[in-house]
Amino acid sequence: AVETAVRGCQGMIVILSPSAAASSNVADEVSIAIEDGKELIPILIAACTLPLRMTRMQYLDATVDLDEAVRRCLQSLAIAERLGDQAGMAGSYPQLGILAYLRGDYEKAERRYLQSLEINERLGNQAGMAPGYHQLGMLAQDRGDLVEAERRYLQSLAVNERLGNQAGMARSCGQLGILAQHRGDSEEAERRYLQSLKITERLGNQAGMAPGYHQLGMLAQDRGDLQEAERRYLQSLEINERLGDQAGMAGSYHQLGMLAQDRGDLEEAERRYLQSLEIKERLGNQSGMARGYSQLGILWSERGMAVEEAIAWHLRALAIRSRLGVPEVRIDVQHLRQHREQLGRQRFTDAAAELAGAEGAAAVNAWIDQMGAE
Repeated sequence: AVETAVRGCQGMIVILSPSAAASSNVADEVSIAIEDGKELIPILIAACTLPLRMTRMQYLDATVDLDEAVRRCLQSLAIAERLGDQAGMAGSYPQLGILAYLRGDYEKAERRYLQSLEINERLGNQAGMAPGYHQLGMLAQDRGDLVEAERRYLQSLAVNERLGNQAGMARSCGQLGILAQHRGDSEEAERRYLQSLKITERLGNQAGMAPGYHQLGMLAQDRGDLQEAERRYLQSLEINERLGDQAGMAGSYHQLGMLAQDRGDLEEAERRYLQSLEIKERLGNQSGMARGYSQLGILWSERGMAVEEAIAWHLRALAIRSRLGVPEVRIDVQHLRQHREQLGRQRFTDAAAELAGAEGAAAVNAWIDQMGAE
């Protein structure tokens, strides 16, 4: 089905990330497109080593120029729509969804994913449906709707199992493990993580093994086994550094910071958080930036630093999370409420107004009051 779609399209957008660059399936699809003389538009969304057949091609760096990447995707979509190329449209919509996701526009991302999925379901394109279900699961997970996320991941897993798509099965199992861990079911989480890791190790998929080790590290950390957690995070970090996977490195640095904080080594924790944050800001990873800002706010409180600095970190996290509409908003509102109780309402309001303006300070106070009333 994928080969038919590639051969029948006018051109192909290739989203490049470490996992895509390491994928034999992506390499095969690119080879078919090149052999058939299709126009290729490579778009880099995370630093990685380019596939051999693409090293001499010009590509758009969405980590630097996201607007240009969107413009080229829209241009490709317009051509497909004009030609009535349904497969081409189905291929363009999820690329636009990914770019919207990177910008933190979850509503637009969902709309694009659903547009693609509707076409793929109508065409019976199983290979296109599986990543569509997975992407919708990721969105639902980010929004805190874990029931919907699980439903979508299981849809994706069922299709991938039917197709024998091992890499897709590994991704679905990994995400199902994360959901199980959120529910507190550590045995199910471990089972899913090991399922995923077993597949990626058998495939020799380094880009897939790195998140597998990372997930097992998070599980060990939840269980209080900090030594095993550190071992797994360092395994993941070593692969990500070798692959040049900036997003993966940022995740490893952040979790190593969490470990250092759990051990009471607050200076090391700050160093790791800042390493992670520098990458996330460079990549424009909004949800990751919010997580880093929030954790630094907590850390500054633990270190007994100036409370105004802790407030500043939480306000930065809150601004992003409120825009994304994610449930983690409550984390920052809770910490800001504690700081208001510590400083008193007037002093807190003055500090917040200096950072966010009078209207921003009023909005934060309203959030805190609302949470206190719930």
